[in-house]
Amino acid sequence: AKKKRQRKESQERVASGGSEKELYQPPGGLERTVQVCQITCSFSFAWCSLLACHWYVHIYAEIYEWTDIWAKVVMAMIVSAGSFVVISVFDKVADSEDTSAKVDRALHTLIYALGVLIGFSWEHAFDSGVEDIVQGKDHPALWKALGCVALVIVVFPAYRWYIVPIMLELQEKHHHTQREAESKEMAREQSFPSNNAAANN
Repeated sequence: AKKKRQRKESQERVASGGSEKELYQPPGGLERTVQVCQITCSFSFAWCSLLACHWYVHIYAEIYEWTDIWAKVVMAMIVSAGSFVVISVFDKVADSEDTSAKVDRALHTLIYALGVLIGFSWEHAFDSGVEDIVQGKDHPALWKALGCVALVIVVFPAYRWYIVPIMLELQEKHHHTQREAESKEMAREQSFPSNNAAANN
């Protein structure tokens, strides 16, 4: 009853010219728990996929006698290519008008998990590279720390100047699209009782 009352109030605000931000309702306790479980399962799937790819590449690394760094680079390239294909498909499906807001949220959660999967695969490759660089030096921990500082100095400015603005813009567009999808879904659900009542009359 509480959810129906909230939906009715949201529809009245929209009908009276309310903003989309007023339409948005934060998730309740049960819905938030379901979202946390969904995110946990998505990231568990990403970790399992990373380990499966690692085992698969390890077989060929032993056959062709690859070095550890080269095996992890190959693994990162395979993960990146496969994730790119899957993300492209999920993005097309989420942009379709035939899917509901809940399906779109689930697909976006999987896309985020695949993005983390790509990041972790390349992190393993860079970690192996740093291990090879500092091998044989007097103070390997110090050289690792200096390598991390140098990496931050090179990467952070580009991340802050170019990637962060694009990310914020895409997040704003995503929230805008999500609010529109939720408003359409609530309007569709609101119209079902009216159509049934009209049919009964």
